[in-house]
Amino acid sequence: MRWHAVVVIVFTSYICFAQKNDYVWILGDAVNNKIINGYQWGSAIADFNKDPVTFRYDEKITMDLKVTNSVVANHIGNLMMYSNGMYVHCGIHKDIPGLDTISYSPHWENFNYHDFLPDGSDWKSGLPGNQWILMLPDPNDSSTYYIYHPYVDNTQGPLFLAHLFETKVIFNELHPLGKLIYKERKVHSGQFQWGLTAVRHGNGRDWWLVHGSLFNASAEIYYLDKNGLNHHSREEDIFRTHHRRFYHHASFSPRGDHYVIAGRLELSDTSQISIYSFDRCNGKLSKKENKLFVQTNILYGSIAFSADGKYLYYSDGLTMYQCDMDAEDILGSAVVVAEFDGSISEVYKEKLIFSSMTLAPDGRIYCIPPGNTRSIHTIEYPEE
Repeated sequence: MRWHAVVVIVFTSYICFAQKNDYVWILGDAVNNKIINGYQWGSAIADFNKDPVTFRYDEKITMDLKVTNSVVANHIGNLMMYSNGMYVHCGIHKDIPGLDTISYSPHWENFNYHDFLPDGSDWKSGLPGNQWILMLPDPNDSSTYYIYHPYVDNTQGPLFLAHLFETKVIFNELHPLGKLIYKERKVHSGQFQWGLTAVRHGNGRDWWLVHGSLFNASAEIYYLDKNGLNHHSREEDIFRTHHRRFYHHASFSPRGDHYVIAGRLELSDTSQISIYSFDRCNGKLSKKENKLFVQTNILYGSIAFSADGKYLYYSDGLTMYQCDMDAEDILGSAVVVAEFDGSISEVYKEKLIFSSMTLAPDGRIYCIPPGNTRSIHTIEYPEE
């Protein structure tokens, strides 16, 4: 394994789930496309069709993707659509007709700034939830894609996701920029929280989707096949280690046999990481290991796997650990692979600690510091 730091322009991270479908990333804050102290700031495109990956600005990007962020490319790696949870753009950075608004609710308006932009239009700045939206290819038709997104309810006290919606879009020769097939089919209702994550079924074609319920009372498991997404099962109490909300990031192993969540408990200085086994044939989720961290800096998204699924990486913000997924005691196998060296960002002088991580198509793991920064950490050879 080799650890590097490189300079790019990023603000957050996301995950997609298929070959070439994740070859384009869009990152950052489009409203702040400007030069500060000689440095260009704003949105950037990471293009993994090139090796090494290239990062570039595109002034045509007008969508902010600071937290809620999902991007999908087609089977040859060309950008198709992306969303910040409030609306959906196609590959030329324009609204897909009918998707200028999604997931509308009273809470949605908290992030819609009326008459804000120079042309007098509204600024739909993006929803604030980690893993609140997910885009997946249809298992039965490579020209169609599903968007899974929530109805966010803040009218009953704690903020939660009240519905999971399914929206379907087609891309073909007649509609290269996308055509809406249907919008916001209600898949399931309840009191949910974020962490919407997907993995291929054991048949290599269909998908499993998983997220938690409010206060971690259960894991909600869905099955996506040629008939669309349906609620498959509920694993009661499997996520519950406390009675607080858990702001977490979730990730499946590339092997599909493990599911990991890590994050911070609400109103607490305690964080945790939990490892579960997962059966890709029947959708069974079983708790395996759990570890609490008291008075640490662990942040949302600070977990990632190597491409072969052999190693899990997690961070408390200041220290990066590697765990052997084949060990009998996975979390007990942790070894330190990197430590924060005190680096700060060029302009805003923020600490470049370890935060959101994701495995990229080039096999590297990219770890993005929090806040406004032009820097990103990379693990060059995560399989070592």
